Amino acid sequence: MTRNRNTTPAPEKVFVSWSGGKDSCLACYRAMQSGLEVCYLASMLTINTGRLFPHFVTAEVLRGQAEAIGIPLFEQWIEIPKTISHDVRLNEYDVKYSEMLSQLKERGITGGVFGDVSRGNKFAQMHWNRVEDFCRPVGMKPYRPLWDQDREQMIRGTIDLGFKPMIIVADAEMGQEMLGEILTHKILDQFKDRYEHLPDEAARIYYHTFVVDGPIFKKRLEITESTKVTTGGISYLDITKFELA
Repeated sequence: MTRNRNTTPAPEKVFVSWSGGKDSCLACYRAMQSGLEVCYLASMLTINTGRLFPHFVTAEVLRGQAEAIGIPLFEQWIEIPKTISHDVRLNEYDVKYSEMLSQLKERGITGGVFGDVSRGNKFAQMHWNRVEDFCRPVGMKPYRPLWDQDREQMIRGTIDLGFKPMIIVADAEMGQEMLGEILTHKILDQFKDRYEHLPDEAARIYYHTFVVDGPIFKKRLEITESTKVTTGGISYLDITKFELA
């Protein structure tokens, strides 16, 4: 029997650790471009709130985004009482995340894509170690397509690719006025003008995004109803209704 030497090996099946924000989307895009087969977008959701922390996005909205992209959302739910210590809550999260990876492995997933960034991130090594600790026991290969990338260039490149990251979480310094705005080069320039002259610690701007369109999307997610909420020094956009266009 003659072997077909032109047989191309099947692409590796992976999941993307998913928040719905710009880094997750760019990591997913780069994974696809590299030839990986993204089979799931995997999110940890809190039973107490029905949301993903710290983006404050509900499961329903994440499902809508996943439908717009055309990749199923794998949901892992966790209940962590606020009355117990931070270390215990973190341990419970780790247990549930490990369970999620085991379930994905049973479905034929052999790799995970993580949107961790290293430059300007004082917790980078901790994040690297945690990913290794999660993936190693279940035999999953970790991919970090955003690691060691220039942060500003990466965000501007995300915008240039056509992604539409909506600002949905902002700190007290930024306030509510930016919530619901699509991140653009102009807004990035405003951030630089406002914070670049400050010392490093004071210049740390805190915000999160939720991507509503881009090159990995098959449909556009349109927010039709939302409310701006402020709690604990953080403001977020509570998305209550949306449509796929």
